Amino acid sequence: METEKRKDPLTGEEFIPKKKTQRFATPQNRIKYNNKLAGALRQEKAYVDKPMNSTHRILRDLMKNKKKETFYKQFLIGKGVDFRVSNNTVKVDGYIKYALYEFIYIFDDNDTNGKVTIINNSDGRY
Repeated sequence: METEKRKDPLTGEEFIPKKKTQRFATPQNRIKYNNKLAGALRQEKAYVDKPMNSTHRILRDLMKNKKKETFYKQFLIGKGVDFRVSNNTVKVDGYIKYALYEFIYIFDDNDTNGKVTIINNSDGRY
């Protein structure tokens, strides 16, 4: 009984598989193929992931050892915080607020100076 030849998805070369489930001619081809797919996915998501990661890094530095702090919105924007990105919502005092990982944004709509309170919710209180 002769085994069927298969075509490697990366290189297109034909090979005779040693195992029933083998798809690639070599392990290196499998690794290159999967890295190529993962790289393409990372590139597609970069327009969201980069500002999200950057904003999270800035908030982590600003909120080190603090649970709650108020900043001027322009100060945060100047630091590089992008308020357009968030990855969840949290109910605070009966209102839905946007959050980025463990940091909750509370915008003071009554303040003409544009203050933003950041709450570090790393303990999961909210």
